[in-house]
Amino acid sequence: MVKVCLLSRCPAGISPDGISYAHNSTSDPNFGIICIAPGESIRVILHELAHIQTPDDGHGPVWRERMSALRLVE
Repeated sequence: MVKVCLLSRCPAGISPDGISYAHNSTSDPNFGIICIAPGESIRVILHELAHIQTPDDGHGPVWRERMSALRLVE
């Protein structure tokens, strides 16, 4: 299950650069949570969802394939 929270309420604290991110490392106790900065576009939210759907891959080939399936190739 994926959970979404505002970046300001992220259980791990706010990222130092203040951008949205996904807890997609299977060793992360917050795995499966997407933290979204206010005002983000749907594209960014889907980008982070693709990270959750491809654990531990970063911006690797599995993640890129998922982005392509979402028609969000970067």
